[in-house]
Amino acid sequence: MPQNSVKSIVADSIGNIWLATERGLARFDGKHFTIFDYFGSYYSDRSIASFQPNPAFPNNGFFAINNEKKFIHITGGKAIGDSVFYEKQLLSQPFTGPANRNAYIAEGLPSPSVDHIAPWFYYLVPAELDRYFVYNRKNIEYYVRKKKVKSASLPGKSFWDFFRLGSDLYRVESGMFTRYSGKGSSFGRQIKLSGDILNHPLYAATKSQVIFWNNCSNQVFILLGKSLYALYANAEGGVTSNLILDGFDFEANKIRAVYYDAKTKRIFLGSPVNGLYILKRKPFHTLTADFKETDNVFYSQAVLGSRSVLSGQGVVFSVDPTNGRVSANQLQQITRTVFWDKSSILVDRAGRIWCKHRSLLYLFKATGKVPEMKWQLPGEASTFYEGKDGKIWVGTRTAGLYFVDPSAPVPAPRLFLFGHLLNISFIQQQSTDILWVGTRKGLYKVSLKTRRVFYIKGLENIYIRSLHISEGDDKVWITTYKDGLFLLKNDRLTHFPFDKQLHLSSAHCIVEDRKGFFWITTNKGLLQIRKADLLNYAIKPTDLYYHYYSKADGLKSNEFNGGCQPCAVRLPTGHVSLPSMSGLVWFKPEQTSAELPDKSIIVDRVEIDGRSIRFKEGEIIFQQDQKQLKLYLTTPYFGNSDNVNFSYALTRQGRLPAASDWLTIDGSDGLINILRLPKGSYTLHARKKNGFGIGNYANKAMAITVPPLWHETWWFYLLCGLLVLMVVLAILQIRFRSIKKRNVLLENQVSDRTKALTETLVSLEESQSELLTQMQLQSRLIASIAHDVRTPLTSTIIVAGEMRRMIKEQQYDHASMYGENVEEAMLGIKNSLEDLLAYVKTQVYKKKIIKEEVVLWDLIEKNFQLYGKTIKSNPNTFVNDIADATTVFSSPQLLDIIIHNLVDNANKFTENGTIRAYTEQEPHATKLIIEDSGNGMPNELLTWFASPVPSAIPDDYHGIGLVIVKEIAPFVSASMQVECDHWGTRFVFLFPHAASARDSQSRLIRPPERLLF
Repeated sequence: MPQNSVKSIVADSIGNIWLATERGLARFDGKHFTIFDYFGSYYSDRSIASFQPNPAFPNNGFFAINNEKKFIHITGGKAIGDSVFYEKQLLSQPFTGPANRNAYIAEGLPSPSVDHIAPWFYYLVPAELDRYFVYNRKNIEYYVRKKKVKSASLPGKSFWDFFRLGSDLYRVESGMFTRYSGKGSSFGRQIKLSGDILNHPLYAATKSQVIFWNNCSNQVFILLGKSLYALYANAEGGVTSNLILDGFDFEANKIRAVYYDAKTKRIFLGSPVNGLYILKRKPFHTLTADFKETDNVFYSQAVLGSRSVLSGQGVVFSVDPTNGRVSANQLQQITRTVFWDKSSILVDRAGRIWCKHRSLLYLFKATGKVPEMKWQLPGEASTFYEGKDGKIWVGTRTAGLYFVDPSAPVPAPRLFLFGHLLNISFIQQQSTDILWVGTRKGLYKVSLKTRRVFYIKGLENIYIRSLHISEGDDKVWITTYKDGLFLLKNDRLTHFPFDKQLHLSSAHCIVEDRKGFFWITTNKGLLQIRKADLLNYAIKPTDLYYHYYSKADGLKSNEFNGGCQPCAVRLPTGHVSLPSMSGLVWFKPEQTSAELPDKSIIVDRVEIDGRSIRFKEGEIIFQQDQKQLKLYLTTPYFGNSDNVNFSYALTRQGRLPAASDWLTIDGSDGLINILRLPKGSYTLHARKKNGFGIGNYANKAMAITVPPLWHETWWFYLLCGLLVLMVVLAILQIRFRSIKKRNVLLENQVSDRTKALTETLVSLEESQSELLTQMQLQSRLIASIAHDVRTPLTSTIIVAGEMRRMIKEQQYDHASMYGENVEEAMLGIKNSLEDLLAYVKTQVYKKKIIKEEVVLWDLIEKNFQLYGKTIKSNPNTFVNDIADATTVFSSPQLLDIIIHNLVDNANKFTENGTIRAYTEQEPHATKLIIEDSGNGMPNELLTWFASPVPSAIPDDYHGIGLVIVKEIAPFVSASMQVECDHWGTRFVFLFPHAASARDSQSRLIRPPERLLF
């Protein structure tokens, strides 16, 4: 609070409480005060005098007025100066003309202006919907929408006798009430006061009551002694009074302002000296008693009769049905018997009392004064339970489960089961056959008919504090120590989530009321949970709302006790009794309504980097260079802050948050802390549990815009794009030029390398050709020597040896004949060697062929003379028909070799024939024909000779002459043809005339493809 001077108190539509003080407006949301004090530069601008309703628009907030008569509009949890309202609303009324502006606007009673109003002022009471009551010390008038509709004479009355309640104006004088209503024909009728105030002893004795009225909140109260009554207009046209506060000294505490929240029954009292008082009725009453050998730490208890509760240590609390007061007395015999063992006590259906001390079991009569029976158990007893058939079940710590049948002739504890049933903590029967037994190590289901025991999986080593099974229900609710609340339904175990403060972890006991709620005691307070929400959670997990009660709600201690049976009892009067560390807590759950945090969410303030900012409702601008954004959420709630559960999610704009996106906020400060964000549009979703029910949230969404930095704007991207495009184009152009230049250089390099490679390839081909030629030459020489030289020489050697023998034996005729044979063989060897020599010459001469004019007659005649002189049994005729002056342009050496081989070959295969050489003239060439009249050439050899494609020579031919001719003919003449018929064989050579042939005189002649042998 800005200070302790509270002049007036009102509540807005959201649920906030507004206080008018000397230092500004204070908004109170139940946890925090928010101050609004900047309404001018002077001190008096901050001083708030009163609150006024909004007569034109009642749903649009209300107004505060400072001492400078400035109007401040309060709406949406904010307070903003409004200079238009006074001029447009009040000055436009007919009773506030230019000559009559001395209006005192009534704010309420008691008024701080009692001694400050001049006699010429008139009294203005604003109502709603543009309605006003005006009293000018002579008449009381009623205006509706700037028209006077009613008036009554009322001279000389005090302003401070009037108050408004609803749409009517009331005046009280000497205890009599008069109502001035805009409805009906009468205007000023006395009415009756009824209700609780008539029962006050001072009402009849005095006629001067203190009126507390707030025109803005439309509330009227009467203070009579220390009792405060709220006034309400009733249907009969009168006023009813309800007692809302008793025993509070208004005079001593200097109370001048009252506001009453009828829903929560909370009273706000304002004092100009002592500040703000908040009073609330407590729904819980804690009962304690001081008796010998007892304390106020309670555990087990039992219903005794119809209106009493018997505690485990023998203290009885009874409620008086006439006035509701609770008294206490002690059953001393039970106190002395039980001593400190207060974990279990039982009153059976016959009214007898069962209690224990260690392993001793006692049965008392209903009076609790005389014990009927006493038994010694083999182990310490831990709990009692009365079954549906009247049997008393006794759980022990170490000896198992026992039962006592009170109807037996001699009742005595009997062992029912031992085994695993140790450290028994709670027993409850579900049906005639099923008994549930809770222990410190889990839960067991026992069949009473078969005595079979079933262990409940999922509760291993869990301390069972209590069980709750509704009558005729198949669901088992389980409270545990440190593990919270469970539900066992259809053999399916559900573990419920803890509340945010983890109070539910130490759940002691469940009490189910008639409105569908569970009340669960814990070590740190009382929780109220809607049963239907728990059942829905068991089907589909969702958020649960736990309503928390603590000392602020009337508890003397937040720590309840468990580990006892019964853990809670309910009286026929409707009271529920709960054991705690400081007394028994009594309340009526059906009459206890949870004060739920169901108001809307308010963004109280926003801070960026530690500085508060003004922001447009629903939108926040958060720059990227700013480090931290804080939003403070609040909601008007005057209950326990543990019941306020905020959560938030931050998403990109247009996307709804998923369940995993929500983050919990501490309800005490409602702070959302957001660090730096990248550019973009976001939505901050905030929600709050409004109370019980699935999906019961209050939601608020705020847009957070993070503007881009200068280098993240579209124009920067466009500029960068253009720059990049220009750079790319420049780079591409430079690159293109570079590539073009490199391509030229590369083409030159490729051309040079190609030329070099071509030359190298030519050289390699020449080398290869030369190598093949050498190999061919060697192969041919070897083959020829082996066939044409070695064989005849071998034969000649043999014949020479025979000749020597014949000469010795003087067989000269035979020797002469053998000599001729030797001569012929030597001649053949000679010819073969000459052929080989000629072939070798071709390989030498064709490397560089020099052509010149060659006289054909001379070459032909030389070879004809050579072979014409050869001794032959059937000599041939050689005819040289070539003119003496006939010349051709060719190589004389190679042409001589060809003619030599052709004449030699013709001479071999012609007998008594003619070998003729002649020429024929054509326009641009000379033909040389060499023919014979021999047997001709075999077709295979003729085909081979005519083929332009290199191929293997026929196998039947073993000579080398024709091979030489075919190989060197292209170097000698332009063409060569071979003709063969029954007249013989004809070789035709074509020699171009010297003019055209001389162009190739110095050309390097490439050899033809090698021949295949």
